[in-house]
Amino acid sequence: MSMHSTGLGRDEFAPGLSRITADPIWVRPREAARLAGIGLTKLYELIADGTVESRTLGRARLIRRLDLERLGAR
Repeated sequence: MSMHSTGLGRDEFAPGLSRITADPIWVRPREAARLAGIGLTKLYELIADGTVESRTLGRARLIRRLDLERLGAR
């Protein structure tokens, strides 16, 4: 069954789909610091103490936007 055969629009079929494609789930440290409104050094301190989770993919360090949103809610 396709999306068109349900009679539902894109947002009804997959809520949030347009937001997912517009904003990356993972960002690099420089962008994460900018989004959080903190310095890069402070971001690395938060990563080191476990407040902000990060992963590496190859040689790139990535931070989840969700962690940054949680940081802002504190």
